[in-house]
Amino acid sequence: MKNPLPERLSMIEDFMYTEPKEWQKKIRTEIQHLRQAHSKAMKKNNRITSGLLDLEPAMEKRRTAALLSSLEKLNEHDRQLAGDWITLNIFSESYAPVQYDGHILTAASIWILDRLSELNVPLDKIYMLLPTDGELIDDLFEIDIWDCQYEEDLIASVEYVLRYRNQDIAPLESNGGDGERILTSNLAAEGKDHADVPSRQKFEAFLALLPQWMKDEAIAHFEACHQAWTERFFTGIGYFQGQYLDKVRNINTIRKEINEIRDKLERKAKQFMAERERLRKSRKAQIKSKPNTPVNALLMNPLKAPDLPIISQTAPAYAPSPLTALINGSDSMRDAEIVSLLDRMKELDDLHEAALKELDDVIDKRGKFLYMIVHRGYLTSDFVNEYFPEELHEAMLQPVPIPNPYEMCFAMLYAVEIGSDIPWLYGSCIGMLSEVIDYLPWGMSDYSEMEDPYWEEVLPMSSKTPDFPDWYARDYCWKGDDEYEARNLAQIVYEITGCLMPRDLHRYDSELKDLGKYGIKQNKAIAMLYCMLALSNSRRRTRANNFEPDYTRTLTESEDRDNAETITSEEWNAQKAADVAKQLEQQKAAAEAEHRELADLREIVFNRDEAEDNTVDANETIDSKVYPYTVQKSTVVFGGHETWVKALKPLLKGDIKFIAREMKIDVSLVRYADVIWIQSNAIPHRSYYSIVNTARKLGKLDAIRGENVAEGMKMD
Repeated sequence: MKNPLPERLSMIEDFMYTEPKEWQKKIRTEIQHLRQAHSKAMKKNNRITSGLLDLEPAMEKRRTAALLSSLEKLNEHDRQLAGDWITLNIFSESYAPVQYDGHILTAASIWILDRLSELNVPLDKIYMLLPTDGELIDDLFEIDIWDCQYEEDLIASVEYVLRYRNQDIAPLESNGGDGERILTSNLAAEGKDHADVPSRQKFEAFLALLPQWMKDEAIAHFEACHQAWTERFFTGIGYFQGQYLDKVRNINTIRKEINEIRDKLERKAKQFMAERERLRKSRKAQIKSKPNTPVNALLMNPLKAPDLPIISQTAPAYAPSPLTALINGSDSMRDAEIVSLLDRMKELDDLHEAALKELDDVIDKRGKFLYMIVHRGYLTSDFVNEYFPEELHEAMLQPVPIPNPYEMCFAMLYAVEIGSDIPWLYGSCIGMLSEVIDYLPWGMSDYSEMEDPYWEEVLPMSSKTPDFPDWYARDYCWKGDDEYEARNLAQIVYEITGCLMPRDLHRYDSELKDLGKYGIKQNKAIAMLYCMLALSNSRRRTRANNFEPDYTRTLTESEDRDNAETITSEEWNAQKAADVAKQLEQQKAAAEAEHRELADLREIVFNRDEAEDNTVDANETIDSKVYPYTVQKSTVVFGGHETWVKALKPLLKGDIKFIAREMKIDVSLVRYADVIWIQSNAIPHRSYYSIVNTARKLGKLDAIRGENVAEGMKMD
């Protein structure tokens, strides 16, 4: 006979808690879960590879060691949340998104140059450590920036030293996708990244130009920033842990009462069964006590027939089970207490179902928080308002202390170099770096030259400049945007112009008093201070002389000569300026001839496009007096489909190279060409910007644009 009462409900334990002795096992389990999830993703998308996990044996061992070390340092309260800390730092897969989208090494290079400039380190010492082959840095122009203090080539040269610091030990490791690991790596995990090889010697010599206290200070700021991020994490996850425990206690209270009612009903059932058995035996005894007299009523005189037995006094042919009768029986078989218990049981069943849904909701929110806190853009005020009580809003939305985002990027690289555990705590460190990147000029959006209003005629607009604004405070956003969309002033300047504001924005603040003597006050005075700042930095912009063969040869020869007079960088720049003035005179004389040639070339291309736009006889002959045309200067044509290039090649002779969009574009060709053409409608964006940046610096850009050419592209 099946018991109709529910089974006793077990109490829910805190399965979120991980005891210290289980930390190692928890880490292995989370890694296994991540690999399984990643394997399933790889089957659905063959572009995903296992390398994206950063969990090769050496890196897994290093990440595990760092995680265990961090767990040991947690206070008693945070240790209760060790399981979430493990999950956070294992399920954050790779630095690939932040290191490339955030251009961390670019920011680190700028910070290093800023510090060397403050220290008045001789430029000769810097140039001798930088690459001298311009082709080496062509692939480093991943973002279009213009700094008023350093040439792009100089920034890229420093970035080259940082990026390829270990290339003479081992090639850069693939990150499993199209990129490479430039921060953490298997080489760093194994501690084999400090070999005595040329690339490391230059890198370490470069770092040696910075005093140790300056590097230590950067690490101290980095650690303070990470600590603040960690505290915010434990504040948030601690709230969800409290909610979780409250829901568990509520469910256990309900289950305890359900079990108590069940026990009472079970006792009632046993009593009912005992009473039923007693009645059954009593009836049986009564039946046996009466004589069993045979009766044939049909043969007897009905008037004299004895009374027939009462059927209801015999045992029924079917009777319900005792517990079924207890639960569903007639009122005569139930008492008021049973009715009350059954009603309460139904109420508790509804409460139990609702409590389980609330617990699932808390667990779901907890999981979302673990994901969103690593991606700062998702941890918005809307999310915080919905998921957290008002008393925690400020703590959850308070930005981590970032005194200088450029410094944080350098500190990240340096932390890897000195063996810090923080870079190997992928979850917390990636989460922190995501916020750091949001403060960089390019952190919110890249600059696009195609959208630069500089080339458009826009009516001047007057605006009131606030008194001494904080250029790096993210206080400005459009109406209706959440706080993540907020920009700082430096970001707005960059997104519109592609230029980086100077890091020291108060260099000329002391001149405010003198400006007041001229009657220049408030907004006008502040505007002048910023103009002074921008122009002064631009005037003193540091050149990338490491790419000047004559300059580097002079430095090398001066080291070989004893008691020889050395040339300073300032003298070299002055000499270079004189040479440039002389070259300008020569270029002016050649400009008219060059423009005539360009006009002739445009006419050829225009005519060719006209021919392709119209149906012509295949046997039509080409005017031999015009074609082929021989160019007078070294010319390179970038872009255009292969069929378009093939159509033009027979018409243009001489020193001219065609680089179709299907071909690998070598930007170094720009340096050796007198004239550059760009078919901007048929060229990869990244190649276009690299060519434009290089050509603009050399004054060789003359891009081909027009409807006829575009239509020719469409026909291809």
